[in-house]
Amino acid sequence: MIPKQSAESSDPLHDEPSAAMLTAHALGQLEGAEQADVERQIADPARHKDRETVAEVQRLAEVLRADRLADGSGRGRRGGR
Repeated sequence: MIPKQSAESSDPLHDEPSAAMLTAHALGQLEGAEQADVERQIADPARHKDRETVAEVQRLAEVLRADRLADGSGRGRRGGR
């Protein structure tokens, strides 16, 4: 489980997902309450930067997957080094 950035709070400034939580969400690594919590938070129109972060992580992950598949070894062009 990835630690939350702050304790449970109704204060919007302390209710932001951490970079680790955003990354885990982007990579599909969250489940249940954690996933629902991050989705709720980034649905806020004011959280456009968080949505951009999620989209960027997803784009990078796709590039890495494509590189690994293009290589055929499953380890990428650099041979896993």
